[in-house]
Amino acid sequence: MKRTKTKSKALKAETKARQKQEAALKKRREILTGIWDKTPIGITENHFKHKSLSFGSCNIAQGCVHGCPFCYVTSTFTKPLIKLFQQRGVSDPRAGWGQYLFLRRWDEEHFLKSLAKAELMQIPAGHDGNRAVMFCTTTDPYPVAAGAVEECKAARQLLRYALELIRDRSTLRVRIQTRSPLATEDFDLFKSFGDRLVFGMSIPTLDMKLSHAYEPHAPNVKLRLAALQKAKEAGLNVYVAMAPTYPECNDEDIRTTLLEFRNLDLVTIFHEPINVRGYNVKRIIDSAKDAEASIIPNTSVFDSPVKTMLYGLEQLLAVQRIATELGIADKLKLWPDESLISKSAFMANRQESLKAKYPGIRLTPEQRQWLGKADEQAYQQHLSWVHGWWAKISDWPGVPPQQGWTTPKLPAESPFTVTLPEGLK
Repeated sequence: MKRTKTKSKALKAETKARQKQEAALKKRREILTGIWDKTPIGITENHFKHKSLSFGSCNIAQGCVHGCPFCYVTSTFTKPLIKLFQQRGVSDPRAGWGQYLFLRRWDEEHFLKSLAKAELMQIPAGHDGNRAVMFCTTTDPYPVAAGAVEECKAARQLLRYALELIRDRSTLRVRIQTRSPLATEDFDLFKSFGDRLVFGMSIPTLDMKLSHAYEPHAPNVKLRLAALQKAKEAGLNVYVAMAPTYPECNDEDIRTTLLEFRNLDLVTIFHEPINVRGYNVKRIIDSAKDAEASIIPNTSVFDSPVKTMLYGLEQLLAVQRIATELGIADKLKLWPDESLISKSAFMANRQESLKAKYPGIRLTPEQRQWLGKADEQAYQQHLSWVHGWWAKISDWPGVPPQQGWTTPKLPAESPFTVTLPEGLK
């Protein structure tokens, strides 16, 4: 009886938190809108490295109303691009991320030319994304904002135009990635692609409080999971981007999320932690304050490259370890950031580990010699693990598994762990 009451109390608390987040979503925000007439909608080659998401991108808008503070799209904004934003009334497009949505204009002739070029494009080695065009890479293809209702409707129509032309006039594949359950309304179109289309949701965690703290204006994570379940029931090929996981996402949180994913028989589970780019750490702090989140984000892990590497690597290894325990490691495609191969940060973490384990130790020459070799060996093993994940080409329905690739070996303990041999202590 006591257990039932506890469960009921927890359910009520979760429902209350969900209602609070939904109310925040419905609260009108002033979204600056208009037409981005500089560049019409088209397919362009993207410059992803190691992610194996797609070789091409199709972005229907400049800006994203979800405005996830950890997003690093704004780190790519050049000075000329910033000036174009300023001409449209956005004084600081980096700080104001999430407060504007400029739809790209539709020019069918331009789109078809870009489609024909993409059809013939030779994909460079290391950029293999299964000949897929991704919707979208710098915005969400299904924006939802009370302050931009008409623009959100128009965005969906633009998306349908582009998808229909890709389906009918090319052999290219399509990857849809969104945070919006509104995508369920286009499942009929998605199904018409057969195995040429995969549909995915970005779901870093299923913890409502964490989600509210880190992405207060994005749709409810439980609704996103439900959309994935509906997609599976509709016969679509589905995947998930478990990205980015937050510093508070411990083993219990990761296991809870992966257990839900295991039930969906996903094509791929992509994963990455938060990558520090531009202003995103400051935005995380400011956004949580503005949203009155019940959890204050732990941004101390971003205080230095050394701490950031420790957080990022621990998250990636935890996802691989837990996925292995759950029998779904073959679904993984991890995204180790290039910052994780910094040798100086790696060695600094080894040094910190040594000091913590052997406080006050003064190394003898023999210990220094042994440690130098052990450090280098650990770093080379770490590089092998990173490059192993970089080399993986993500799975695609109907395509044979990648030949010659094996899952990078999971280390038995943290690569930063240092244990001196008994005879050298």
